[in-house]
Amino acid sequence: MKTFRELIYNYHRIICIPPYQRAYAWGEEQIEQFINDLIEMQNKTYYYGHFILEETDDKTVEVIDGQQRITTFMLFILSSKLYLNYALSSDDKMLLRNRFKTIKYDSDRFKQLVEAILEQNTLIKTSLEDKSSIKRIVIAIECFKTQFQKIGESKNVESLIKTILNAEISVHKAKDKKVAVQIFELQNSRGISLDLMEKFKSRLMKEIYLHSPDENAADKNIKALQDDFAHIYALEEKTAESSFRGDLKLDNILLHHLRVIDDGTKKEYNDFFSPAIGKIEENVLKYISDKLNEKENLSDKEKYILNLSKLFKESVEFVCDSLIDLDEKKPLVGDCIILDKIHSLELFLLLLHHKKIDELDLTKWELLLYTRDFHSQYHGLHHRDNFQGIYSQILNENKGVNEIINFFVTNGFVGKLHGRLQDIFIEDVLNKNEDSIKKRAFNFWKEKMTYLLYKYEIENFDTPTELRKEIRILFKKGKSIEHTLPQNWIELIENSDNNEVFRNSINSRINGIGNLMIIGNRENSREGNKHPKVKNYDIKEFGNYAEHEKNKDKWANHENWAGLIDKRGEKIYHFMKTYFSVNFYDGVK
Repeated sequence: MKTFRELIYNYHRIICIPPYQRAYAWGEEQIEQFINDLIEMQNKTYYYGHFILEETDDKTVEVIDGQQRITTFMLFILSSKLYLNYALSSDDKMLLRNRFKTIKYDSDRFKQLVEAILEQNTLIKTSLEDKSSIKRIVIAIECFKTQFQKIGESKNVESLIKTILNAEISVHKAKDKKVAVQIFELQNSRGISLDLMEKFKSRLMKEIYLHSPDENAADKNIKALQDDFAHIYALEEKTAESSFRGDLKLDNILLHHLRVIDDGTKKEYNDFFSPAIGKIEENVLKYISDKLNEKENLSDKEKYILNLSKLFKESVEFVCDSLIDLDEKKPLVGDCIILDKIHSLELFLLLLHHKKIDELDLTKWELLLYTRDFHSQYHGLHHRDNFQGIYSQILNENKGVNEIINFFVTNGFVGKLHGRLQDIFIEDVLNKNEDSIKKRAFNFWKEKMTYLLYKYEIENFDTPTELRKEIRILFKKGKSIEHTLPQNWIELIENSDNNEVFRNSINSRINGIGNLMIIGNRENSREGNKHPKVKNYDIKEFGNYAEHEKNKDKWANHENWAGLIDKRGEKIYHFMKTYFSVNFYDGVK
């Protein structure tokens, strides 16, 4: 047992955060708990947790576990200098400038942050180019300011700093990478518990150590895993760019990678059902445990772990880098993810690893995703998908990717359909439900109607590239379906004009496709209940948004409402029949 002071100031090595560790992640809750602990434990014995260190050479020690707590102390003394005029000692400054190094991709900005506080007593402003970890560091310093304001001058900062420096800690030091096997069992005494990616990484490291043939092989294999995860964590920031629709995190990429690729041996139909979608952490960790338990000898486990790590890194590289480039060349890539993120990501990953990604006809895939489940609704058949059948056929049958997908486009997933899927789609969805689409689309296959609105905008006007970019931002940040004429429209006109015939006429159209638009959540809160003549949408230059601007004078007269809704509804309905049905079987649109 030693004190935190001895670890920080008397350890004659540079303290580094290795790149395969997660970046700084503490937030307001953990900062508040940190300060409360110091206040509560003043003049008492305070335990600041266990630290695992790896002595990589004579000058450097890497923090295997404890980096959140060490980094928080650095931010604490910086915040004390910035907000409370705490006089840093020469040892403090030496520590901050030369003896503590954060994760490599944050190091330059962290140095700038330190120098700005030490020399100018100012906090740097973050920019769009900064990684989220640097932004969290700046936010953490601002959280310290809030905590200082709460406790006021009644608590002496020197006393708080003394409390943490005198805190007792336990330390495990190792001279090789065997120490990594302990991470999985370790839980921090304060802060954020291990997340799925850390548990996954740590489990692989533990298993590779236990099942490597000798010590040298163990160190070599663990180093390979660490290099893979260093690259994966460095790409983590780019997952937001690749989301297209909602959040996309490393956990999601891991789940879908395991479902279709794993260590590269998945091939048969039943292989593609697990891990199940739902409780990601629970399902992924159980899946990994089961897979490892299936391996009967050491070499099989070692080979499995190394292949899995390598291929998962390639999946992350694809999603975070290549997918963006691919979408720029073929925008249907992102469109298909917006339409069905789960199955599109899985198909793309499958085709990537089996070198078939360039074979895919995206128009066929989009068509299958859009029309695939209408048959269950209109033939009384239990809804069930069979994407596993697509995946296994791609890998096992002597047929092209598009030939296989075209079979499912033509026949659907259920084999006992009364006719081909396209005939069912046209007859039982488009023709029989024309009135529902035109007048009740808001409550009729809502997600498909939302995608229809999106495709109508980007395919039906002269600026698809610009408009696609604008609407995709809404899907990523939070979309909402806007009623151009609000549902509480009665309040917008004089009661004298509000006769029963008129009310029935408008109410029959209020949820129709012609009265719906895709806008942002905040925008909907701001504009939602206003009169259409004064609504000021964020997108003004393109598509129906620009058309609405031109029609504001027409919306001013309530006698035009029904006609405006019907006219746009007819256009969108006609577009749907054209885009999703013309030349259905040969894939030409």
